[in-house]
Amino acid sequence: MIPRASSATRHRRLLRLPTSRDPTSSWQRLAECLRVVSVVGISLCALTPPAAAGLGAETFTLANGMRVVAVPMERPGVVHHAVYYAFGAADDPSGQSGIAHFIEHLMFNGTGTTTDGQYKQIIGRNGGSTNAYTSADVTAYYATIARDRLETVMRLEADRMTGVVFKPENFEAERQVIIEERLQRTDNSPSGVFREQLTAAAWQAHPYGRPLIGWRHEIEALTMEQVEAYYRRHYGPANALLVVAGDIDAESLRPLAERTFGKVAAGGEPVPPRPKEPPHRARVTVEMEDPRVARPRWSRQYRARSYFSGAARESASLDVLAAVLGGASGRLHRALVVRHKVALAAGAYFDGGKRDGGFFLVYAMPADGTDVSEVEEAVIAELRRVAEEGVEEREVQRAAYRFAAGEIYARDDVSTVAEFVGSTLIKGGTLQDIDGYIEMVRSISAADVAASARTLLAEQATVTGILRPGDAE
Repeated sequence: MIPRASSATRHRRLLRLPTSRDPTSSWQRLAECLRVVSVVGISLCALTPPAAAGLGAETFTLANGMRVVAVPMERPGVVHHAVYYAFGAADDPSGQSGIAHFIEHLMFNGTGTTTDGQYKQIIGRNGGSTNAYTSADVTAYYATIARDRLETVMRLEADRMTGVVFKPENFEAERQVIIEERLQRTDNSPSGVFREQLTAAAWQAHPYGRPLIGWRHEIEALTMEQVEAYYRRHYGPANALLVVAGDIDAESLRPLAERTFGKVAAGGEPVPPRPKEPPHRARVTVEMEDPRVARPRWSRQYRARSYFSGAARESASLDVLAAVLGGASGRLHRALVVRHKVALAAGAYFDGGKRDGGFFLVYAMPADGTDVSEVEEAVIAELRRVAEEGVEEREVQRAAYRFAAGEIYARDDVSTVAEFVGSTLIKGGTLQDIDGYIEMVRSISAADVAASARTLLAEQATVTGILRPGDAE
């Protein structure tokens, strides 16, 4: 198990989809690292993957139940501070989608000891930067700041864990901000609307089918009492995880944590269990036309278990398969874009970072004069070739080394390391999962990769997306 973004940056770029509210997503950065590394090629194969104990993280728990992790790094004078809460958009109550994201906005308003907007102002005056994100499984608040100002951030974050003051005027102002955000990212974007419809079609009962930001009609119907009740019930030390990475260790972090977060009263009810997804028994195709779309796009999702649902080795094999098929040197690009010239772009990736399930995705953008059905056939032919003819061990080894090199690059950044740790632990993973994942990837064989391809092709309940240019009305 290892943290993974809910969808991949490369696929978002292909479909011109908006990014998530997670601007520091470690796996978005890692995806970029892997893309660069794949261009560099064989010279990086001499790199040694990180050792099993590479992070050197230290953990302890406060008396109120809050977990704390220190990740020492050689970054003199700099730390990244992040608090992760064990709930996200998938935990919004039924009929009240958007609550988790709404609270994320309201957390930057005042508390009993700070005025509206003062949180950001104080961190900015101290030379730091701060933001937050809501994903399906997690809500996170983070800041990068000088080591000698760390306690200031911790004091402010501890204060707003349970101390946000809800005011009608602030609530309505943030509602309008959120509706405008939804208009910009989704409602006024054909690819945004398409992605939302595709996601809804992929899940029958599980709340992963709801948009992270919420459905507009439900955002408009939310009351301040509903949102505040969720905040008072679930925000608290029992649902929180603090990660500090950089110029820090547990010995120096513990007294700071006890003076700040340790003073927050114990609390934070667990969110209710989520509905279970039933078996899928039919293929689904989502087609949409819009005159603002310049070029057609095609994608197919194969349902798969995630890192966090007891399928670590299965996930590692799918990651290697994605590396074999995707990227600038992958089979899909070489076959569809370079050799046959039927596509302008083609690739694959594994979206396996959610708690309750994921997808393996393949996609392509047809070249001029090429029909969507032609690129679909070409993509499936390449996947079938892997399943039936297999891959060379050398191909698998190159993919594994690209993962190792990408991990090395990712671990060079304090915010990325904190995100690795925080998003893994808050979803039920362990530090050993992070440290051991690269070795697991390196243990994947060519036979494992071919078997994964055969499993995907045997899946009948796929979700296919086709976005086409439409005629102007």
